[in-house]
Amino acid sequence: MSIILSPERAFFFLNQLQDDRWLNIREMGRPEAYYALNNWNEAQIIKLYHLDSLAWGNDVLDGANKKGVHVFQSLLNSNLFALFGEDLVVEDPATAEFIDLTWSSQNFVD
Repeated sequence: MSIILSPERAFFFLNQLQDDRWLNIREMGRPEAYYALNNWNEAQIIKLYHLDSLAWGNDVLDGANKKGVHVFQSLLNSNLFALFGEDLVVEDPATAEFIDLTWSSQNFVD
């Protein structure tokens, strides 16, 4: 089972320099492109945790009505980023169909 980022979604990069924190928002992808997040790839992305909302610097990502805020890290460069749960889907390997993500800790186990 793969966790996939839906097309044309915002990545919220979580930047920090000493005590200063700020968000960079970047739209990723094309309308037809899906991105697997839990496959072992060049960026070596792992999920750290998920919350209902995340305060980062002067910004708050409110995911209470968006299936939470999910925080990831790249082991390649230590970049942190967040995504809303509603922007994540699961690919069923048996059918190659995408279904909505329902969170459990097992979703990120290969």
